[in-house]
Amino acid sequence: MDRHNIRDRSDDAQLVRRGYAPLGMMATRPTIGWRWAVVTALVGLGLALCAGGTASASGPQASRGAVVGLPVTFNVKNTNTSRVSCPSDSADYTVGGTLIGPRQALHSPAPKTVTIYLHSLDSGAWYWTLPLQNYNYAFEMARLGHTSLIVDRLGYDSSGHPNGFQSCVGSQADVVHQIVEQLRSAGYTAAGGESPVFTRVVLAGHSISGLISQIEAYSYRDIDGLIVNGWTDQGQTQAVQAAFAQVAVRCAVGGEPAEPGGPGGYVFFDQSDADFRANEFHQPDPAVLDAASPLRNRNPCGDMLSIPAGIAADNQGLGEIAVPVLGVFARQDKGFQGGEEQMQLFTGSNDVTGVFLDGSGHFMALDAAASEFRAAISGWLRQRGFVTPFRVKGCVRSSARRPPAGCASEVP
Repeated sequence: MDRHNIRDRSDDAQLVRRGYAPLGMMATRPTIGWRWAVVTALVGLGLALCAGGTASASGPQASRGAVVGLPVTFNVKNTNTSRVSCPSDSADYTVGGTLIGPRQALHSPAPKTVTIYLHSLDSGAWYWTLPLQNYNYAFEMARLGHTSLIVDRLGYDSSGHPNGFQSCVGSQADVVHQIVEQLRSAGYTAAGGESPVFTRVVLAGHSISGLISQIEAYSYRDIDGLIVNGWTDQGQTQAVQAAFAQVAVRCAVGGEPAEPGGPGGYVFFDQSDADFRANEFHQPDPAVLDAASPLRNRNPCGDMLSIPAGIAADNQGLGEIAVPVLGVFARQDKGFQGGEEQMQLFTGSNDVTGVFLDGSGHFMALDAAASEFRAAISGWLRQRGFVTPFRVKGCVRSSARRPPAGCASEVP
């Protein structure tokens, strides 16, 4: 197994001139309160500002720049057919998200690849799209040639909100499985036109979504690669165990509404903004804290209470995962350690890589080592061909290697 520190390889990125801001799509998704409008505006503004362009667009998928954001919706059932026994309500919901990638890749006639990114507790899709230079993960990955699907899991922002006790890590994995199937068959809705079909799907999960992604991988065996960051089954620190104990107490009395007027059974993991700042980061930019703290979400109680059942299922299931696996861990993570031991559990795969970052806390995409975090994942995806090839002014840009001489400086 390859364990090594990754240095920043962001020089591989092409400089792009402007991006697409999907601000006009705010009314097309289900909402709870004001938060989704704010988050959607930030996603669109971030695509524009990070690219050096404007926040205006002439249509749902204006193709003015090299990086585009395409709002998408998935119709799903909150069922649980995974290998983790835990409750769900089997009701119909929508999952909201955004496809973010190079314009040429999304329109390429070549077989397409996408990486689905799932967020942690207390966050949402905004974790991957915070509109600050060097911290908009999905945009920066698009500049490196990658296509990402950023979604709100059930119970968060743009997606449907079941009662918090009717969601769990098993049902969340089932919903992701439905999304994978729809990506492969164009069974979802894309704003303004045809839904791209993806033949290769990589699944990436942060924190609790690392657990959800693992469960999805061995329950359904439908993905081509697995990325787990900031999750270990047996490496939870005493601090995070104490926090989960407090979660159990608050959930035992019914929790709180997800949003004002929303369904009940939700609680914050970090009880205050101060806890969030202290527990999830190591050396953050103050601007990141100021932008992220107001966006924090409460979490379904059932998701957190079902973690022990998920870990129990992992004891057998992790050894059955045969696809390439990448684990990315932060040395200064205050909640999860033991990444080396976690990677040793993937005995069924002959391609297992562990990366360990210095200078970062749990929220790696938003901490001081954000560029190293992206470089680690981009390099791993590229080395395995997990990027859609596309043409740039007569050059073919491929995930399998660096661009040919003369292509790296070309701007679409």
